[in-house]
Amino acid sequence: MSEGPEVKCTADKISETILGKTIIDIHCKTLKDNIIKSKIIGSKVKSVDTYGKNIVISFTSGVYLRNHMMMWGKW
Repeated sequence: MSEGPEVKCTADKISETILGKTIIDIHCKTLKDNIIKSKIIGSKVKSVDTYGKNIVISFTSGVYLRNHMMMWGKW
């Protein structure tokens, strides 16, 4: 089960990889809303934060992506 330190470690790795970078494309099986996609594509990653088992990625376009780490602690 993922706990706070593991979630923070994962968020730090994600942040090191994408913080400040411009999103050029996204792939998501469940995101069907083209309005949300168009807001994410072309924006930059503003921050990567943790709240309990949640990782929240904030984009400069005002969109937030929340990922719950569940029982498996995988992202």
